[in-house]
Amino acid sequence: MSPYSITPGTLIVAIDIGKNVHWFGCYRYEGCLIEVVAPQKVRSDLIGFAAFVATVDHLRATNQFAAVVLGNEHTGVHHEPWAWQITHHYQAAMQPNVTCPISYRWLNPLLSNRRQAETSVRQHTNDRTAVAAIAKCLADGLGHPAHLLIGTAAHLRELVRSYDQVSRQVRYLSRQVLAQVDRL
Repeated sequence: MSPYSITPGTLIVAIDIGKNVHWFGCYRYEGCLIEVVAPQKVRSDLIGFAAFVATVDHLRATNQFAAVVLGNEHTGVHHEPWAWQITHHYQAAMQPNVTCPISYRWLNPLLSNRRQAETSVRQHTNDRTAVAAIAKCLADGLGHPAHLLIGTAAHLRELVRSYDQVSRQVRYLSRQVLAQVDRL
């Protein structure tokens, strides 16, 4: 992971991806994180995405921020629909010569889990603390640029996933057949 620099006046939007519900919070970086929008829950559908975008777009429109850093954990398949939506919606703002440019980053879940463990003595954490941990990781310059696979690479990944599922099914069925042969 290549660290990047966060300058004062940057809006950090941390997203905690879940299966059916996502949490996000907005923070202003001024050497430390100042909460602008408290962590809130939105559904992981298009209506939830519209609420998320409305909040971020409203904050960008205030012209209080020099740049925006969006970030979430790279969590298998659960983050992909929103990753596509974020990339598509903010495509023009992700260009280098734009006022208030947007950078979209992905974090390794291990980083935010470690940050949560450092800040909380409790074993059980919640979504609000996860959002804060993701924001702190983004403020420290952690994460890598989000990259979505397109065309042949995306098709190849889907084929590999299908192959993995079929091979797991074959191993399971072969164990079942051997168990039946042993019983006979």
